[in-house]
Amino acid sequence: MKVMISSQLQAVISTNSMQAMIVLSVICSATRRHLPVCSYAPRDDEVTLKVERIGEAKKPGPGRFRTHRRGRRSVEAEATRRTRFFQSTEFIAGLCVDDQSADEEIKTETVHPQDLCVWHVNVQGLRSHVAELVARLRMSEHSPHLLCLNETFLDQSVGEVEIEGYVISARWDRSVQRGGVCIYARQDIAQQVTLLEKSASAERFWGGLHTDYGPYLLGSWYRPPSAEVASIETCEKEHEQLSEGIMGTILVGDINVHHVQWLKHSRETTARGKRMRCATAQMGLRQIVRQPTRGNHLLDLVLTDMRRTTTRVLPKIADHCVVEASVLLPVPHQEVVLREGWKFGSADWDRLNADLEKEDWATMNAMNADDAANHLSKRVRQLAEKSLQKT
Repeated sequence: MKVMISSQLQAVISTNSMQAMIVLSVICSATRRHLPVCSYAPRDDEVTLKVERIGEAKKPGPGRFRTHRRGRRSVEAEATRRTRFFQSTEFIAGLCVDDQSADEEIKTETVHPQDLCVWHVNVQGLRSHVAELVARLRMSEHSPHLLCLNETFLDQSVGEVEIEGYVISARWDRSVQRGGVCIYARQDIAQQVTLLEKSASAERFWGGLHTDYGPYLLGSWYRPPSAEVASIETCEKEHEQLSEGIMGTILVGDINVHHVQWLKHSRETTARGKRMRCATAQMGLRQIVRQPTRGNHLLDLVLTDMRRTTTRVLPKIADHCVVEASVLLPVPHQEVVLREGWKFGSADWDRLNADLEKEDWATMNAMNADDAANHLSKRVRQLAEKSLQKT
């Protein structure tokens, strides 16, 4: 195979090997091919690139792109270097370009203060485990921005369950025992979370999260361990309707599916697992939890299309582990600013008037305008503090 490059690129390619690699990367990406091993010889009007699709160079040597003597890199090595280059030049944190298979390594990292942090917890009864949940939140190094709770076991007879430092954004109650979904937002970002849709056919919420980069879609879903697949199909439809105009998606939940090839910690491959894997691919998402979350099985999933999203499986609450997902995504937050005020209702106005009359204001005649204004403001405030109380 030969790739023809116009003479306008000849100077760049012949003088700068790094820029030549970038040009070739763009060409190969456009044709959906891996970066090949290339060698070239510049001519007057064009450059002809000879492409070897597989294997090492026939005559190993220093090469055009090597500074020391060894054979050229393999196709796989060049593709890896190309991927790293484009990841390093990504200008929007969290933007996902490619899907990720189950065999690829998912990084597990410590959450930093600037990361958006989401906890998914199958709490197995919120009222019975709220004290343990609050204790875990207090001990965590960085409080998560969002709490997505499954199996809250709440119904309409139960009022709001308060969690210290958080406000409830959405709640789904069952009319029968067990089940239930809740989303709590940390108080300083609660105004940035909006409930978009409550699924009519599944225990699933979709919310909007407003960030400095634009709106993101957040979903929380509890799927019981049953044979139904209707909730998986409706999930696709809901995501398609809500994903227009958003920057990325994070869907978390105890979805209760098994697929040995896709979810490594599964006991079998079921029809529901196959359907869920297909739906995830159709939505353009990838599953990034790589450790078991209940016993030896991986049931609690994090589906996202945002690159640089990391997960951690934390010690369990009830019989499920806490799943933490974080992404480098700044979220605007509110800060409470305290200021002093005056209690005018209980003011001693007679005393204030008397103090103002006694004050010698003639001293300001010798001052310039700025000094006189500062003196007036300072004295009025000093006299007012004697007659008025502060809030």
